[in-house]
Amino acid sequence: MESRLEAYRSQGIQLWLEGEKLKFRGQKERLSEDILNELRQNKEEIIAYLKNRRYELTSIQHAYFAGSTAECELGNIHAQYYVEYRHKNIDTCRLEQAVNEVVRNNGALRTVIDSQGYQKELSDVPQVTIPVSRGRDTKELEEVRGYWRNYRYRYGEWPMINFQVTGLEEGEDILHVSFDCIILDAWSAKMMLDQIFLRYSGKEVSYPRISFRRYLELSRVYEKDNKNIAAAMEYWQGKAEKMPERPVLKLEKGFSEIDIPHFERLDYKFSKEETELLYLKVKSFNFTPAAVICTAFARILRRYSVNRAFTLNLTLFNRNPVHEDIERVLGDFTNIGFASFWGEPEKAFKEEIRDTQKQLWRLIQYRMYDGTKILRNPGRSMAGKAVMPVVFTGVLQGALKNEEKEFKESFAISQTPQVMLDHQARDDEGFLHLSWDYVREALGDKYIEEIFSDYITYIKALIYGEWDV
Repeated sequence: MESRLEAYRSQGIQLWLEGEKLKFRGQKERLSEDILNELRQNKEEIIAYLKNRRYELTSIQHAYFAGSTAECELGNIHAQYYVEYRHKNIDTCRLEQAVNEVVRNNGALRTVIDSQGYQKELSDVPQVTIPVSRGRDTKELEEVRGYWRNYRYRYGEWPMINFQVTGLEEGEDILHVSFDCIILDAWSAKMMLDQIFLRYSGKEVSYPRISFRRYLELSRVYEKDNKNIAAAMEYWQGKAEKMPERPVLKLEKGFSEIDIPHFERLDYKFSKEETELLYLKVKSFNFTPAAVICTAFARILRRYSVNRAFTLNLTLFNRNPVHEDIERVLGDFTNIGFASFWGEPEKAFKEEIRDTQKQLWRLIQYRMYDGTKILRNPGRSMAGKAVMPVVFTGVLQGALKNEEKEFKESFAISQTPQVMLDHQARDDEGFLHLSWDYVREALGDKYIEEIFSDYITYIKALIYGEWDV
C-alpha cells in the first residue's frame, strides 16, 4: 500500500482523511479515469491504511525523543508539563464526558510515539477514566503531585496525557493534569484545557476539521513551494556564524555529572494593577510585552553570567496557514529561534529593547526555518551536549481579560531535556505571571532564588520608575 501511495504522490496526487472520508487532490490531467476507478475500488483499504499509518516526528519532537536518552547532557527525562486546578466541587462524571469528547475530536490526544521515533494517530482509543480520591490532607496531595510531576510516559503506550481528582478535607477539589509535551505545545495545551472546561460548563466548542497529522502533510507542500524559506535560511545561517554562546552561570554540578535532572519552579504573579501600569508603558514606547520581558531577563542574567554577550533559546509556535481551521488544531507546533544580547555597557535599556524587538520580528518573519538545524551547525554542535540550555517562552497577548474562571490554576511545573533554565512569561490569567523552571542539581536553590529575586525587583522598578536604568 505504501508503494501505491508513493506512486500517487510522485504524480502530484494527495490523499488524506477528513473524519471517515477519503479526500484527494491533484491536477485535473493527472486524475485519469483509471486512477479515479482505482481509488474507488480500493477506498476502504486506503482509509484503513491511512488511519493506522505511522508518520515521522517533527524536528522538535525528535529533539525531545533523542533528549530522553541518558546519552544526552541534561537528558534521561521526557519533556513534560504538570498543572493543578482548584475547584469548589468537581462533577467527575461531567468532567470525564468533557475529556472524552475533546479526545475524540483532537487527533493529537490520541497520538502514540513508538520506540523507533515515529508517531501514530489512533482512530479508536479506550474511554478515559478519571480516578477520584476524597477527604485527603495536604500530605496526600503532595504525594499525588510528586507522582504526576515525575511521571515518565512510555513510548508505544497510550495515553500520553492523564487526569486525576483529589478532594481535600477543607472542601476544595484539585484537578491534576499531566501530559508529555511531545504531543502538545504550550499553546495547544491551553486550547485543550479551554475546550474541556467549556464542555464541562455546557458551552459549545468548535473543533477543527483537520488533525495535526494532516497539518504536517499540508505543511510539507506549503514549505516546499514557499519562497520565504530561502530568505529564512540565508538569515539564520548568517546569524548562526556570529551568535555568542549560552549565558555561563555558576553551576553546582556540570551537566555531564547529572544523571537525571530534577526541576523546581520559582514564580511570581504581579497584580492586575501592576500589569496594567507596565503594559501602559510598554504601549507608550511602541514596544511589545515579550520584547520588554525578554530584555529584562537578559539584563538580570548578565549580572551573574561570566560572559556579557550570550544567546537565549526562544520558543516559537509556528502554524503554517494551510487550512482555515489551523488556529484550532492541537499538536506540537514548537520551533525554536535565538536572540543574542551583546552586553554593551553604554547601551540604554530602551535601546536594547528595540534591538530585541527587531530580533523577535525576524523570528516571526523567518519562523518556518527549522531552528534545530542551527544547533546542529558543524561549528556549534557537539553530539549530546546541551548547547543552548537557557530558554525564554513568552505567551504574552498584551490584552488583559477579566473573566472569572471556574477552574483556577494553583500549581504548575515543566521539564525539558537539555534545558537548564526555562523562563515562561504569560498573561492569559489577566495578570503578568513569570515562572522559572530550573534544574536543581545544576543551579542549586539559593543561587537561583537570588537571581530570581533580583529579576522581580527589576520588573517592579520598570513598573514604577524610569526606564533608562
